[in-house]
Amino acid sequence: KRVEDPATRTAFSHLTSVIFDIPFGIANNLYGSASGWTEEYEGWLALENDQPIALALLVYTSSSAGLYSIGVLPHLRRFGYGEQVVRFAMNRAKTAKGLNRFVLQSSDAGFNLYKRLGFEQVTRFSVFKSRET
Repeated sequence: KRVEDPATRTAFSHLTSVIFDIPFGIANNLYGSASGWTEEYEGWLALENDQPIALALLVYTSSSAGLYSIGVLPHLRRFGYGEQVVRFAMNRAKTAKGLNRFVLQSSDAGFNLYKRLGFEQVTRFSVFKSRET
């Protein structure tokens, strides 16, 4: 289901919060407002029994599509939903925008999936956070 109204924006925010273990307020600040969804951003919710279980965010440029916020609820991981979401997002970018070049950042959990789908690692980077004091 495409993210395009207050209910789907809230569901996207909620899933982002649960899947990526970030506070709902932060996720909702990113995804809850209609003004954040421009022509270059396209969000999708994967549903099972009408309940959101996975998500994907496409970020379009003139020459590529970025696949971001790819994730599945923790208790439903390793059942193929992640692969389905990635394949859907890639197909969507191909059919909607004619794009065949994709970029993404991978967690350790998604690394093997992306390799299996034909992505290749081109660089590595580290993410740092400050210690709470």
